[in-house]
Amino acid sequence: MKIKKYGLAGLCIIMAVIVAFCYSKQQETVIIGINLALSGENQVQGEATERGIVLAKNQLNKRGGMLGRPVKLVSVDNHGKPADAAMAVEQLNMRHVAAIIGPNVHDCAAAAVTNIMNKKIPMISPAGVQPDITTDTQQNTVYPYVFRTAFLNAQQGETMAAYAMEACSAQKMAVLYEDTACSCELAAHFKKAAERHGGEVLLYENVSGNMDTSAVTAALKEQSCQAVYLPVSQDTATVWIQALRDAGIGCPVLGPDSWQGEMLAAALPADYLQHVFYAAQYATDAKDPLSEDFAEAYYEMYGELPDSYAALGYDAFMLLAKAVENGQSVKREDIAEQLNQLKEYQGVTGNMVFDDYHNPIKAVCILNFWEHEPAFLERQKAADI
Repeated sequence: MKIKKYGLAGLCIIMAVIVAFCYSKQQETVIIGINLALSGENQVQGEATERGIVLAKNQLNKRGGMLGRPVKLVSVDNHGKPADAAMAVEQLNMRHVAAIIGPNVHDCAAAAVTNIMNKKIPMISPAGVQPDITTDTQQNTVYPYVFRTAFLNAQQGETMAAYAMEACSAQKMAVLYEDTACSCELAAHFKKAAERHGGEVLLYENVSGNMDTSAVTAALKEQSCQAVYLPVSQDTATVWIQALRDAGIGCPVLGPDSWQGEMLAAALPADYLQHVFYAAQYATDAKDPLSEDFAEAYYEMYGELPDSYAALGYDAFMLLAKAVENGQSVKREDIAEQLNQLKEYQGVTGNMVFDDYHNPIKAVCILNFWEHEPAFLERQKAADI
């Protein structure tokens, strides 16, 4: 009996030592959670964002990690579903993460906010572009634990209006949009900015499901529009750019940051893409050392050039690292406090100046096409919104 008793006691001691050892190892490692759509409709964007985060983590660990401690990433696939995104916060909280990167998708990010605030975990949405991710828009109060690295739709729409009027010398414009929240928001901000600066929007048309393009192109010709803003999906953009050029309308066409230039180039002839410009959060050939170094490192690791999602994920991780460095702490409340205090940050997507609602104000990359390939043209400074 004594032997069994002492054997059981010894086993308990061994188990206690193992648990203590594992706990101490966990304490030595800084865990950052990832809450992205790694399957489903938004899988491509989620995986690109995660690759950017992984690159940033690897680079930081080579430099000594966060405060001399290695960083480990824990990913939870939210499948692009709001309920799963909210549950992912619960799961990551159980893993004792210091902060969470993601979600990207608006509905998922908005659904995660309640749990984020309840658990007081700093969260950075790399690609969320709607105001209500970082702000309670009904109360007009900022969420102290929620941040972002992408510029807002408001800034994008107004900056593209400024570009149309300044760079394209357009005073008479048309806006063709779709019946989605993002498209409507971009269209409204473009129109507002154009009219505020003395321009005219002569045609403001919802083209959702409208494959009979002839009536719209006829109206554009009749109004002598000098530029067309087309904040629509990739597939819809292809249809309408072809329709405009087929109708002999050669004026500048401007698009949103959701366009993929390579796909447009594959779908349309080179001459149809002349005077086509679109916004981007990031460009691989943007002429600054930080962006170029990131693109080279990404290509070396993955064998392909990064897109905007990868760059925004990279910036989100490095923004967290900056907050940890500034506060010399990996405690959640300290990271959030430092993110709240951070007013400016130089990332691979550009220099960010944060407003009181945790929104980064930064230049918008403008791309066009050169020899039938997308090419960085310039950075359009942020419009006064």
